[in-house]
Amino acid sequence: MPDSGWLTYPVIEGVMDRINGFSIYSVGGTLFPLINTCDLLGNVVPYTKLVSLWTFASQQLDILISGTTVEGRTIVELPLTIAAARTMSDAMKRMIAPEEVARRANDNLTPDEITFLRTAIQHFTSVLFAELPQADIYSISQKRAYKMSLFLAAAEAVLPKSVLEYLSQRTITDVREAGRCIAFDQHTAAGFHAVRAVEAVARRYYELVLNKPATVDGTAAGKPMRLWNLVTELQGKAATLPNPVEQPLGMISGDLDRIRAVYRNPIMHPEMVLTDEVAVRVFNITTDVIAAMIADVQAGGAHFARAIVLTDLAGQF
Repeated sequence: MPDSGWLTYPVIEGVMDRINGFSIYSVGGTLFPLINTCDLLGNVVPYTKLVSLWTFASQQLDILISGTTVEGRTIVELPLTIAAARTMSDAMKRMIAPEEVARRANDNLTPDEITFLRTAIQHFTSVLFAELPQADIYSISQKRAYKMSLFLAAAEAVLPKSVLEYLSQRTITDVREAGRCIAFDQHTAAGFHAVRAVEAVARRYYELVLNKPATVDGTAAGKPMRLWNLVTELQGKAATLPNPVEQPLGMISGDLDRIRAVYRNPIMHPEMVLTDEVAVRVFNITTDVIAAMIADVQAGGAHFARAIVLTDLAGQF
């Protein structure tokens, strides 16, 4: 996160930006000392007394002006405020120009200059007060204990780093999109992305367990198997192990079967609509199972068809 002087900074690059409310507040913090100084000195104000205040105020106004537009995108619609800010900033820059400061080093501000200063600040405050309530500034409701800024930018951070290095970009994107959908209350879409992510990881896991492509016809170029088929064969393999329900493969295939029965199949039907609570639950369950599959691969075991070489599996799930 940039420092508090920035007006905006990206949450989703090129799509969503966060408004730094303190930046707008800080502009006022640099303007009102100018008026207060005039009041304290009874409007008999040495020119040099305001040079540093003008300099700081002009800098903050320029941050506000430049911050409302990023790479051609208007972040906050404040046209009248920006026009007033530009007028004030330009005037202050003229007044703090080195030659002007040297020329008026022994002068006081004229009554007209003090009136202009007061009027300009009051006008800026008035238009900002009028435009801010109309600006497109919104908040996103909290989802359980998740930090929403993280959910919007990188929901895959809920997974351990030791898991992320083995996930493909497509799977990471699905986990990320699931988080964004939850943040924006697109609950059914969140479930779709979450289940698609776990299904992709399950296919690679299946291949390592059974040593054959996770496709309908068993060929490398065949149609990818769906979760039901993956679960059926993984459970068949688990059944050959002693105490299968206590084995990692048995637990993982059981969890995948529950995801298939409770979430994956119903989500594919257009009449199925997830609630916010169910969407979060789907996200939690699918990311947990993804982590469990990767952990099982890292641990290795007799249920895998061949020895696991982890260095060959980075970005493969």
